[in-house]
Amino acid sequence: MQTLAIEIEFWLLEGRITLSDTGEATVDAGFGDEWLRQLDSPELDATAVSRSNSLATAIQFGLLDADPQISTALARFATLRRVVETSTLVVLLVPPI
Repeated sequence: MQTLAIEIEFWLLEGRITLSDTGEATVDAGFGDEWLRQLDSPELDATAVSRSNSLATAIQFGLLDADPQISTALARFATLRRVVETSTLVVLLVPPI
């Protein structure tokens, strides 16, 4: 997932990921995270976006568009992100009293 996040960061910086028609309608209606409005801006924090849960959500809801190879990688990222968020388990071991 870390490798995908790094690739996505570069794709964002290169402008290879854009808003889909659904994404544009969402932004025009005033919805979505602020980074969606900045997608083509040099002020976009591509590092933060590429590692965020909101990126995975935007992918899942079809808000982004890219060429087929990138779209496949984005879908994989969203799936991995969802798995990490929903199946991560923490075990806390404490000594017996």
